[in-house]
Amino acid sequence: MEEEKITIIVCRHPGHNERGITLEGIVNAIKLARYLVDDRGFMPERIVHSGTVHTRMAASFMGISVNMCELRPEENQGFLTAPKLVLPGENELEKARIESEIAAAGGMVKAARELSARVRRQRDHLQLTLHGLAMDMREHRQNVAWVVSHGAFAELATTRADKTPYPIANCDSLIYSMGPDRGGYAVMDTDYIRFADLNLK
Repeated sequence: MEEEKITIIVCRHPGHNERGITLEGIVNAIKLARYLVDDRGFMPERIVHSGTVHTRMAASFMGISVNMCELRPEENQGFLTAPKLVLPGENELEKARIESEIAAAGGMVKAARELSARVRRQRDHLQLTLHGLAMDMREHRQNVAWVVSHGAFAELATTRADKTPYPIANCDSLIYSMGPDRGGYAVMDTDYIRFADLNLK
């Protein structure tokens, strides 16, 4: 393993229904996996899902599609949209108002962080989850992990908040470059992949 260099790619799950991911979602998950390996060189040494049926299915199809059948997708509920947060005075109407304000401000992560305490707490939670995974990867001498996450959450630890949309779409991904920080790991840089722009066949 190249010392200290760790990449964690977090993608939002593909399209799904109550039974799991749809046929289109399976195809898109496979296309994304092939792109990550063939175009970007990110062969996974670990594959993670957030614990739902559709994220587990997507993670399995992604691993199989790049001939990494021996990598059994592992569950990490830290990537499950963050804990259920109860904030003072918050209700569904208030959340809808804030989401509307975020959209009106441009719909980027920067606006979401500025306008929503919930988003800021979710960002902090995601940063801790990424740190924990990176530390474990270091112990196992791993460079690259793929994570299939749930909901509008995967983008919140970006270092390019003014250029990353909130929320990202299904199959969109964030490439998190993790580096050493005060004895642990922190996000040093990010790259946003918009699946719709890839024009994959």
